[in-house]
Amino acid sequence: MKLFAIVWLVLGAAFVAACAFLLLTHAAGPASGTMITTFGCIGVPFLAFGIWGLYQELKPYHYERKPPKQ
Repeated sequence: MKLFAIVWLVLGAAFVAACAFLLLTHAAGPASGTMITTFGCIGVPFLAFGIWGLYQELKPYHYERKPPKQ
């Protein structure tokens, strides 16, 4: 599952980077506004899901049950 989360994280980072690149350079000309919106709407959830997935996989197991007191 860590690999799955890492893939989502990398895809999200790539989409957000493409969005930032288009925003800063206006490389696509008149279509850049639509492409920025599209890449942003796809990239941010991918990035968030990847971060959340890695957090779920790597967090310490502090929720384990404690042994009962005797």
